[in-house]
Amino acid sequence: KKIEGVLKEGEFEHREPRTQRVTILLSDIRGFSAIAETYSATTVIEILNRYFSVMTQVIVDNHGTIDKLMGDSMMVLFGAPHSEEDDVERAIACAVGMQQAMSEFNEQNIALGLPALYIGIGINTGEVVSGSIASPYHSSYTVIGDQVSLASRIEAQTLRGQILISEDTYKLARDFVLVGKPNRVQVK
Repeated sequence: KKIEGVLKEGEFEHREPRTQRVTILLSDIRGFSAIAETYSATTVIEILNRYFSVMTQVIVDNHGTIDKLMGDSMMVLFGAPHSEEDDVERAIACAVGMQQAMSEFNEQNIALGLPALYIGIGINTGEVVSGSIASPYHSSYTVIGDQVSLASRIEAQTLRGQILISEDTYKLARDFVLVGKPNRVQVK
């Protein structure tokens, strides 16, 4: 189903928890704290709104599910709430598309007298628990588990303009992706 249809049908609301394999994409703007300290809050929000508009279009084009926007970061799911055979391929294509979209975004920023932005993207695939987290005042559909934490740790290792994928994601993608030399990182 298309994301719009799922949202219209309210399929995210009150979903029972279930275990499923998901590919998690986490992205973050590198050095954004320094930018936020340099520009007014209004300008920072304008930058973020333009940035998220560009990035969310790339995500929707690749049929990803936007889980959350967190400051200058975002978490995107491929395989939740519905999984497809090409979840990993679409996640990687989305990450590449996001990095490519930064060139045009930065041209616009420079034309507006604003700084260029650079993102790092981490991708991990694994078993998570998906479902609704709710209170009487707020609810949201999300995924939780060690694989989400691992995706976060991988993203934290990225440099600007870089995409890092986990070993598990690579095993599923090795037939259609070219990668550089593996990074060996010990994570908590």
